[in-house]
Amino acid sequence: MHEAMVQTINTHKIRPPIDRRFRLEDAKDAYRSQASPDLFGKMVIDLA
Repeated sequence: MHEAMVQTINTHKIRPPIDRRFRLEDAKDAYRSQASPDLFGKMVIDLA
């Protein structure tokens, strides 16, 4: 079951929508923005 799901994701190039990206220094802002009613998709915190 898991292998079929992974194959489908890879075949159809399904990717989660990214709403915003934050620098690690701005992680507190990322946490606060989760409460926004306008949030759609994932938030990314860049570690590098």
